[in-house]
Amino acid sequence: MSSMDWKAIIPVLLPFLSQRPANREDQEKLRKMERNTNDIRYNQRRLNRNITEKIDTLVEQVNKGCQQCKHHLRIRAAQKHKLDRVYEWNRALKKQLACFSIEQPYKNRPKKISVSSHDFLRNASWLVASSCVA
Repeated sequence: MSSMDWKAIIPVLLPFLSQRPANREDQEKLRKMERNTNDIRYNQRRLNRNITEKIDTLVEQVNKGCQQCKHHLRIRAAQKHKLDRVYEWNRALKKQLACFSIEQPYKNRPKKISVSSHDFLRNASWLVASSCVA
């Protein structure tokens, strides 16, 4: 064969020759390297899967916590609103009781205010009943 024939054949044979080394030791080294790279890839995929699972569970916990926080905030707001209403009713009751008091706390006051006890009890019981309903 002439040198021209070898030059034409070498590019065709080169991929087949370069795939596996010729001697056994090199083949074993290549297999170990392939196993190691496969193990490394497997471990990376497993770690990535574990990390994504952990991130997902953390996100779920945060979302659940946020929902619980919103729920607790709503409850607290409702309790505060109820408490504010009770304070308002207490203030209104005190005002009504002050209006019905027999003696005024000022110097220039009339000596007595005539109010029937029936009116007083009716107004006071309405305030107490309305504060208990809420």
